[in-house]
Amino acid sequence: MISNASIEEYARLAHLFRKALDESYAESKLKNYPVFSLFPQGTCGDCSYLLSRFIVEHNLPEPTYIEGERADGSTHAWLEIHDTIIDITHDQFGTLPAVYIGNYDIPNTYLGFKIKNRNFVANEEYGYYNVYLEEVYSIIKRHISE
Repeated sequence: MISNASIEEYARLAHLFRKALDESYAESKLKNYPVFSLFPQGTCGDCSYLLSRFIVEHNLPEPTYIEGERADGSTHAWLEIHDTIIDITHDQFGTLPAVYIGNYDIPNTYLGFKIKNRNFVANEEYGYYNVYLEEVYSIIKRHISE
């Protein structure tokens, strides 16, 4: 089982990454990328993918990328490490905090999204879309000071 110290390190990196996302967006650097134009709305998958990569670059075990779906067909993505949720776009639903680190209230369900898929994504290639995410990632990383 993962230690509390490790969960704290995941949480530290998640908050650091979200802060860099907020700063990048505030400076209009992300607004030129269509998927990020309404950040945090609609960016959960890409943000989770990039955060997973950032975590792995910090030599922590890769979290699981989770895709969930509600009964109405809406979807959401977040990360998970040993049943602990890491969601850096939690506020897109009008709720705070912006970054949620916590447990599932109902098994396999988070914010009404039932888990549909679990996989690892930090080292995945997405073809042309990967170029787009590389640009976004480099913008975000310029705002990170550890």
